[in-house]
Amino acid sequence: MLETLSRAHSGADGTSAERTDAPTVDRPLDPAEHLNELRYDLIPVSRFDDRDDDTLAEAALEFSNSTPLERERAAWELRQRSGERCFPLLVEMLRREPSQAVRCGLLWLVQKTGGARALTLLESFQEDQDPEIREWAEILTKESHRDFTPITGRRSAKKVPNNPFDQTLPLMISGFARTFVPQIGWVQATLSPLWFDSILGRVMACTKNDSFATALVIEKEIKSYFADGGDRHELYSFKGLTQAVGHGVNYHEYIGTAQHSFFLSGKVDDHSGGVVPEVRMYVSRMAITTRTTMHLEGADQKVDAVQSVRGTYSGFAYVSVERMLSNIEKFGRMTIGSGEVQLIDPHNAEVGHLANTVLFGTFKGKLSDVDGDGLLDINTIYCHEQAGCLANPT
Repeated sequence: MLETLSRAHSGADGTSAERTDAPTVDRPLDPAEHLNELRYDLIPVSRFDDRDDDTLAEAALEFSNSTPLERERAAWELRQRSGERCFPLLVEMLRREPSQAVRCGLLWLVQKTGGARALTLLESFQEDQDPEIREWAEILTKESHRDFTPITGRRSAKKVPNNPFDQTLPLMISGFARTFVPQIGWVQATLSPLWFDSILGRVMACTKNDSFATALVIEKEIKSYFADGGDRHELYSFKGLTQAVGHGVNYHEYIGTAQHSFFLSGKVDDHSGGVVPEVRMYVSRMAITTRTTMHLEGADQKVDAVQSVRGTYSGFAYVSVERMLSNIEKFGRMTIGSGEVQLIDPHNAEVGHLANTVLFGTFKGKLSDVDGDGLLDINTIYCHEQAGCLANPT
């Protein structure tokens, strides 16, 4: 049948009988295949960060009177606006930036920028003095070639027996918070990894080997959130399905849910506006994981663990526009602070109508040395969930 159809649409010599001046197409024509591109690039939005490009460039390279978060924010915002034109600035930042966390994120930003220059730069950082930078550069280079197999030459690891999870893997998250502001329209904030952590909390994926293909727990932690210096934690139960891509490589598609108190003031744990208890919220997540075998330091034992992960997420949230705009008087421009973005279910009968923000973006994760002792930490970070929601459906 296929051969018959092919001949029917070809000339006697087998060449195409169709017009030859049609454009060469190297991508799907269906606009639905490019909805993420539309979401990122074509939908008109106002910028949350209204600094001009020169001011952002100066902020990204200001190392004496700024924080790593401020420098990172400026770089990610500038990259979102200018694309490849900011490449020389990223190179300069990677050369001078003292923060390891910012440098790891910058390598990811280089990967997002794309092109031959990006690949060459990523390859060059595989010789960096910092082992974390070296490994991120190698993983990002392999990803760029659509190679998700494990990297070699890994360091030894350690694992603790008292953690209910077999692995607790911190994630690096970037993306956008797009909020509808009356009389203005959609306003978009570019969330760099450190800024995401400070607003929504550091995200950690917690898994058990026996339920790895169907479930995980996500813990969000905002450091020093409370007046007494205590950290704030939220937990989400993710469930779904996994498909094998190759040996040790898996594709996961999950939906996460949780029930949390909703604070009408627009800030988590601020009871001044009233509280709606037990509001359910949802987040969608897709990911590709690479598992490998690790040698445990000081033991004649090997264990399987996720070496790296990459994926996408999306969900709905509520941001108090009044609080956001009032910050202009305090700080001279709009800001969003810790706990001022609350996830929400638009279907909720009591507060669903408050949903005014779309969160979406991408994330990365890598088995890393989180405490600087030279060993990779498989599950040494404690999770405040005792793995119960992996065993019991919510």
